[in-house]
Amino acid sequence: MPRALLAAALLTFPALAPAAAQFRAPRSGDYLFAASVQDARALWVNPAGLAVIFEASVMGEILVVRNGNDDFSLAQITAGFNSRGFAFAFRRDRFDDSTAGNTWRFGGSRAFRKVTVGASFTIYAADINQREVDLGIRLLLAPTLQVGAVLRHIGEPVVRGVRLRPTGVFGLSWSAGGVIQLNGETTLVDPRAPDGLEVSYRAGVMLSLARVMRLPLGILSALDLRDDLGVDRLLFGLVLGGADRFALVGGGARREDTTFIDGISLTALSTRPLGKPSGLR
Repeated sequence: MPRALLAAALLTFPALAPAAAQFRAPRSGDYLFAASVQDARALWVNPAGLAVIFEASVMGEILVVRNGNDDFSLAQITAGFNSRGFAFAFRRDRFDDSTAGNTWRFGGSRAFRKVTVGASFTIYAADINQREVDLGIRLLLAPTLQVGAVLRHIGEPVVRGVRLRPTGVFGLSWSAGGVIQLNGETTLVDPRAPDGLEVSYRAGVMLSLARVMRLPLGILSALDLRDDLGVDRLLFGLVLGGADRFALVGGGARREDTTFIDGISLTALSTRPLGKPSGLR
């Protein structure tokens, strides 16, 4: 039996948006936050998180979605690794029109006691190659409170006919005794977008029952909110595991008060500490 095993069952209610026709972000990014992610998956969320823990980690993820024929088909494969704050990841998307696109992302992060900074460079490859840069920072305000900020889509790549405008993400993460973690984020999209300045919010909670039940069991949930605080997406999950983890994630669309599963992903993550204290201490 491995040292730890993680399985998450997650219900998601995503809002429909034009971005759905673009390259999808990895599904694990739906429940991770810029102020708390700190393994190989940080490359997709906040590159500054790559150096928060001095570790090596490897992740892999597959996503299947419901297609126009009401069947499930493979939509995305993602793989990546992080070692000492240097990371690489690859993602392959398959779209509804039977075309495919690849995304390569490279990144690095450096820790300076209570601050980590990071950057990533992305290449989108479909009909033509498009490139962008993301910049991130993490700050330890108190032993239980962290701040994260990311500036995404520097370079404004055009992905499947849609220009990705510069986007700012600002988040807070509070934790207590390794039992509970609360996350909140605000996202601002460049006002040059067709609809002007776009503001949205995210909130999430992670509750660990390991110390109470002596089992590596946790409960997580997250909300995506519009600028009027209306709910775009609701996520809920059960987590079991530690250093070696698997996440089974289900997503559902909410239409006319009806909810149905329209996407399922499986994520595997393995992490190992490298014996040096974290930069955020």
